[in-house]
Amino acid sequence: MRYRCGTLTVPGHPLALAVQAYMVPPGTASKGTIVVHRGGASASMATPSVALLTGGLYDIVALDAHTFATSDGRQDGAESVMALDALRRAVHSDVLHYFGLSDGARLGLAYATTFPDKVGRIVLDAIPNDDGHVSLVTLETTLRAFLNECAVAGAGGCPLASLPVGQLPAFLKRVDASPWTTATGDTLQGSVLRRTVARAMAVPSRWPRLASTMTKLLRNESVDIASWRDDVKCPSSSASAWRDVARLPLLASHPIACSERIPPRTMPLASTLYRNRILVLATELDAWATKATAEDIVRRLGVTNAALVVRDGYGHGASVSQPSSCVHALLTAFFTHGTYPSMRRCAVDARPFQMQFEVLLDPRVKAMYTVAASVHGHTT
Repeated sequence: MRYRCGTLTVPGHPLALAVQAYMVPPGTASKGTIVVHRGGASASMATPSVALLTGGLYDIVALDAHTFATSDGRQDGAESVMALDALRRAVHSDVLHYFGLSDGARLGLAYATTFPDKVGRIVLDAIPNDDGHVSLVTLETTLRAFLNECAVAGAGGCPLASLPVGQLPAFLKRVDASPWTTATGDTLQGSVLRRTVARAMAVPSRWPRLASTMTKLLRNESVDIASWRDDVKCPSSSASAWRDVARLPLLASHPIACSERIPPRTMPLASTLYRNRILVLATELDAWATKATAEDIVRRLGVTNAALVVRDGYGHGASVSQPSSCVHALLTAFFTHGTYPSMRRCAVDARPFQMQFEVLLDPRVKAMYTVAASVHGHTT
């Protein structure tokens, strides 16, 4: 059976964490285990798609170390790091092989800082900004890029291009100033509209759908905005309270698990030599995990501890936001052979509004979009 699941308990800590594994095919010699984490409930990341993106020769294990959906209780960052090391020991490995996306990348960096002698083949993609905030400058730049890409595609590829230039930015400002009543009678707040647009900026594959939705709004046509709203629920720390929340119907865009703990503004980094260099990935325009953040972390770690590759284009996660055969090849080479990339930049294979059919047929691209859906959710 390719899938396995269970729980992980850590001695001395009140944790019972959900773990899911996707094993290599029968007859294939496994090179070991790659732990994958995206931040949040990550147990569902142990999939054939992640296995394909990482070379297909490792068992993939996903740990739900953020404790929202199926795990028991909550953790702080130190407990999450200890859970990762407990999982490393559980799979009988001297080092941790790890693929971290978004908040999972932050966790991987914390692990490397805590256990520098246990660093195996670690990839950290889209390390969030140190202060946890979105870069508004990068977000505005990405919005301009969205409009430019739409104009290049033309009305045939992007319906928003049929409207006057500047109409969408003007509409955003208008709704900021006064709530908008949609054609269905719903009230749209400026903060909700801005947040919806911002989330779509992180996932270029959603840009065509965003363009269609914004065009309908601007033409005062019917648009369902129910899923745009957030519902933040912060129950007590008891396991029963979290289980009760997990059983509630999900009517907002995605669940957010809260914690009273405040993350540090600046992440401490190891001053010692890692057992192996980590590989850091970043995107040219990512408001949640800016290129500048990745560059600063790699500079602080030093060339003996980290290597950086920046992918062109847009979106949150260099490996999952836009197709890039360059990124896919370096991931496979790194996890399979331990080969560090000679390049410092990777190109994208397709623009957001001009996806070639041949690109979509690539199984690695299909895998990328499957993983992206797990990382970013399904709503716009």
